[in-house]
Amino acid sequence: MAKHLPADPLLLIALQEENTRLKAALVQAQNALSDQAQTLVNLRRREHDLQALLDQLPSTIGYWDRSLRNRFCNAAYRTWWDVNPSALEGVHIREVLGEVMYERNMPHLESALAGEPQIFERVIPAASTRESRHVLVHYTPDVVDGEIQGLCVLVSDITTLKQADEQIRLSASVFETSLEAIMVTDAEHRIIDINPAFTAITGYERHDVLHRNPRCLGSNRQDRSTFEKMWAALNSVGAWRGEVWNQRKNGETYPALISIARVLNDRHQVLRYVGVFSDISRLKEHQSELERIAHFDPLTGIPNRRLLSRHLDQAVQQSRRSGRSLAICYLDLDGFKTVNDHMGHEKGDQLLVAVTTHLQQVLRHGDTVARLGGDEFVLLLNEMEQQHDYHEVIQRALSAVTRPVQLGQTEVSISASIGVTIFPQDDSDPDTLLRHADQAMYRAKESGKNRYQLFSDLSTTVYPARTTSANTSA
Repeated sequence: MAKHLPADPLLLIALQEENTRLKAALVQAQNALSDQAQTLVNLRRREHDLQALLDQLPSTIGYWDRSLRNRFCNAAYRTWWDVNPSALEGVHIREVLGEVMYERNMPHLESALAGEPQIFERVIPAASTRESRHVLVHYTPDVVDGEIQGLCVLVSDITTLKQADEQIRLSASVFETSLEAIMVTDAEHRIIDINPAFTAITGYERHDVLHRNPRCLGSNRQDRSTFEKMWAALNSVGAWRGEVWNQRKNGETYPALISIARVLNDRHQVLRYVGVFSDISRLKEHQSELERIAHFDPLTGIPNRRLLSRHLDQAVQQSRRSGRSLAICYLDLDGFKTVNDHMGHEKGDQLLVAVTTHLQQVLRHGDTVARLGGDEFVLLLNEMEQQHDYHEVIQRALSAVTRPVQLGQTEVSISASIGVTIFPQDDSDPDTLLRHADQAMYRAKESGKNRYQLFSDLSTTVYPARTTSANTSA
């Protein structure tokens, strides 16, 4: 039978306290283990959440250790390089980039592993699509307690941004270098920007027109209806194109060809108005010159056959409306060929110019003298009421042609034969009226020249000039 030791009260108390301490320590240890387990669970959850978050990012993200082997990548990285996570983990960056790209990036990798962050651009093909893309690359060193553990690689596809930037640069270049003036206003029609061509054309600097209404460019030569049509088009179809008269800063007016378009926002509200215009003064001058060449005789400056045809059509219509007669006079110079042959074409041209001036001086306001070519002219005598009216004008024309002309050292006098037909007594079309006057002119020449013949009296009366003698000398 076991022998019992005598109880020591102090020892017993000490043992009880130690037991209590040990139990408390055990509970604390159990709580600590539980906390650590929860922390591990939280860390794994956070890691999962972080992975999920990183997988949602469009940029490619990867982590590479000091030996440049992959330890982590997100979904975009895997998609870009067309690999799965297990195939990429532990792979050296050289195998991912390829030899050429690895050599190009090596200076940046070395700098990043030395603790210097790197940012640079590259154009590289995506392995998944084989399409070249413009990317922005970040190499960020991972530093722990002063030691480089690796680097984080962030690659952002900036192709769209580059294209947008290029478009903006192109638009800015067009804006700055355009030879046409460009003006931008806000929705309240206040000028907010102009280009250099605007200043070159109008003389206004940017500070002169900023926040002003474009009406400051207008001139009093422009009718109100033009602007009414402009705003009607802008409000209905959003654009208008037309010609206006503008005024430069120095007060000079000029014709401008302008196009205006409105710019709407996403809510279809007016955001801007953009006006593009050019000075068409030279174009107008060129058009006038072409008009002159097309419709006026280049030597004498009077209407040619084409413009005569238009005038004759108008004169016939006017005669029908007014009930008054129209005299069509076909005039051919007598003796001009002799002057032209003996004195030369230059002197002949001078004679034609002088004869034209003399004819213009004796015709009435509203009458027309035209040159058909060579030494042939046509006179249109409008608003004739009686035979006496055109008889007097034609006699003055015959006398005007015989007026002496000084050609160098020689004074020359010639005459004219004129054929006349009267509308509406001769109720023919304009071309036929000219042929009838031409036929009558030949009858006047056959009858002795320096006279006129009516088409209606071809077989009878010929009307000589008041002064029948015509001297032609060369």
